[in-house]
Amino acid sequence: MNLSDGTTFELWSFNGDWQINRAGLEPWQGYAIRLNRAATLFISPGVAGLSEGAAAHAVANNEGENWLMQIIASNGRSESRSNFAGQHADAAGEVDAWDLHQPPRLADQVQVQFQPKQIAGGLKADVRQPARAGHTWEFACIVNPEDEVLRLSFAGVQQIPASFEAFLIDLETGAAFDLRGNERLEFAIKNSTEKGFKLLAGNQAYVTEQAREVELDPQSYVLLQNFPNPFNPATQIIYALPEAGMVELSVYNMHGQLVAQLVNEPQSAGSHTAVWQARGAGSGVYWIQLQAGKVRVLKKCLLIK
Repeated sequence: MNLSDGTTFELWSFNGDWQINRAGLEPWQGYAIRLNRAATLFISPGVAGLSEGAAAHAVANNEGENWLMQIIASNGRSESRSNFAGQHADAAGEVDAWDLHQPPRLADQVQVQFQPKQIAGGLKADVRQPARAGHTWEFACIVNPEDEVLRLSFAGVQQIPASFEAFLIDLETGAAFDLRGNERLEFAIKNSTEKGFKLLAGNQAYVTEQAREVELDPQSYVLLQNFPNPFNPATQIIYALPEAGMVELSVYNMHGQLVAQLVNEPQSAGSHTAVWQARGAGSGVYWIQLQAGKVRVLKKCLLIK
């Protein structure tokens, strides 16, 4: 595949998820192409020239000032993996081959969309020139109103510079999650079409300034009111730990009977989140209990079906 004037392009293949194609075209498969300007497209056998200009994105290549964080999103029905934030010495100050554009969204797909103001439709990868202090990205997960849970995983976080912190801020609740100790997160999203986040990676002074009034380092054990409340059928539970330790997060009915155990493991200090999917529970009042060390905190919630 090549273009009449050498114009660079991105060729995407779809196999349950969009990914950059470097293997060639096959009959009856789904593809999308993004050109940086109008051109004539020639399709011929072979793989030479596929996705010309598109950089190879892989957290396995993280080294020194060149690093990426991969965001993997799932809504239970689809998964989106080719989403990257980071920096690279070869990246330009403006949009270039390191910045992957968003291919078309298909029905029911979950989509991660970085949102620089100058890019219509957003980006799947937003890679900047190296910065000594750090970077801030804003992105949205495009979901479906019938989806109950959004799960995010972050790869490559442990390979960014040791002097950098990495936090994800939930723009809806203001909760900040330390990605070095919490690389997998889940959020209740029923009746939503978009979930917004801010991703921070930088030295402590930079991250603290960018987070502003958001609490990055909790000083006490906190169990926030579940959200939404009342709810049906899923609700999000956010809690904070001032120190690492064994954590149990459980749900009890009004008779004191255990209904669900959501967490039972050692966890790092900081904010954490869990989702209770209460499909098997009946309408009524329930207690959410956080047990961490000698501390026990309770919140009442209401399930209405």
